[in-house]
Amino acid sequence: MKQYEVFELVISGERPVGSDVTVDLAAEFTYENGESVRVKGFYAGADTYKIRFLPVQTGKVSWKVTGIVQDHAIIFLEYRSITL
Repeated sequence: MKQYEVFELVISGERPVGSDVTVDLAAEFTYENGESVRVKGFYAGADTYKIRFLPVQTGKVSWKVTGIVQDHAIIFLEYRSITL
């Protein structure tokens, strides 16, 4: 995962019952400094759910997925440099 690049969690699961639009799925991403961002997920079709997150800070980030699927993980954001 890199700063300012979309990070996508892909989760396998059966098609939601009822509406494909109203899905009970979200992730809370927490930076090292304690700041957190809640992101809603969506059903992408073909028994796949996705949660997309745009990190704006570097450092360690943890996340917890809630709703129809449960998942926990810790990753490290890399520094990104641009040569002008």
